[in-house]
Amino acid sequence: MAYQLRGQLHEKSKELQLAVNDYEQAIALTPNYGPSYVNLARILGADGQYDAALNYLNQVIILNPTYATAFLNRGVIHEMLGKKEKGRLDYSQAIQLEPENGLFYRYRGVNYLADGNSNLAIADFNHAIQFLPKDGLSYFLRAKAFQQIGMKKEALIDAQKAMDLNYPVEQSMINELKE
Repeated sequence: MAYQLRGQLHEKSKELQLAVNDYEQAIALTPNYGPSYVNLARILGADGQYDAALNYLNQVIILNPTYATAFLNRGVIHEMLGKKEKGRLDYSQAIQLEPENGLFYRYRGVNYLADGNSNLAIADFNHAIQFLPKDGLSYFLRAKAFQQIGMKKEALIDAQKAMDLNYPVEQSMINELKE
């Protein structure tokens, strides 16, 4: 645990190689502790080391197939690799494991939105907002989905709600929705 905690401190201080070293040591000493794998994979993925990140996430999923956060992070890596469907499957698995985690719905909603599946995105953003009612980003994303299908009134309401929750919304979007 000491290596895991120190790794988190190094990560917050942007001393990423030191964080990587500590997470690797934590995994070596406690190979069944999932957060070390996920934290290490997140750093490697952000550095473009996608194969290494996937390797760690696959390892932790084998060790703990009910670790929803590992599926979420693996979904992100798949999307970075352009494998949207694999990402969506991982987000769906995370949702199945933790159906009241709004963040998981938001990630899958973004995946749907990027593919132009606005109605599925809206359904996921509805769930995200249900579980994270003060999440301005989810309101903004739902506004974008409504905008994609021409529902300007609903999009404007959500864009304004996002702003009320201190999420920055471009004035040009608001002006467009008011037309």
